[in-house]
Amino acid sequence: FEVTSCYFPISFRQRRQHGPGAVTESQLNKALLSCLVLDDALAELTLPFLLEKLAVDEPPVKLKCLRAITWCCARFGPAALRPQLAPLWNGLRAELFAG
Repeated sequence: FEVTSCYFPISFRQRRQHGPGAVTESQLNKALLSCLVLDDALAELTLPFLLEKLAVDEPPVKLKCLRAITWCCARFGPAALRPQLAPLWNGLRAELFAG
């Protein structure tokens, strides 16, 4: 987990388009998120990590975190998500109702 999570959120600016095989930020994000949700056992690490990143005071980072949380909720099974529901709700509620 630590090997891949340190790259989140990816900030990638492509200088030039190098043909149809050029790598985009979206492709890198999807590949990284695929690693972070590879197995349901990672839910107990990935979701708290994303909630911690969500507290950063940078709107682009918050947006990437919210997208990543959505990605996680769509891929982790119910049993993996259940223990994370209360912290997840608390973190999302804090963002939604922040002054």
